[in-house]
Amino acid sequence: MAKLDEILKAVNPNIPARTYRCDGRWQTAGPGNLGFEVNFGGDDSAFKEMARLNNSGQYADLLKMCLSQIQFAPEWLTPRLFCGLAHLGLGDKIKAKELLKEFDSKTGPAYDTEPCHQISTHLHAILQ
Repeated sequence: MAKLDEILKAVNPNIPARTYRCDGRWQTAGPGNLGFEVNFGGDDSAFKEMARLNNSGQYADLLKMCLSQIQFAPEWLTPRLFCGLAHLGLGDKIKAKELLKEFDSKTGPAYDTEPCHQISTHLHAILQ
């Protein structure tokens, strides 16, 4: 489906764009049946579960979950931060740096809010 979406977007650049927020909620904006439409969706349950796993030190489970979230919703950048925390907790600073670098290269204003900003700042301080 991702490949089909990519092809359709190339064919029709007016397809509404989905923008994720730090907590996993999203909005789409673009042309619709009634002109320009904005829709909201998603929930923060995956975000809350990743935070719970991190806070309880269950880094292997956190890594498994955040990797599945990256595959499920590649446009949502927050799982990369949690995977960075998981790798850090498991002792792999190199992989944590790679994920933080990927997050930094793709992030925007939707992620300047807490707690994403706090997690990013924390990882930058530890991984410099």
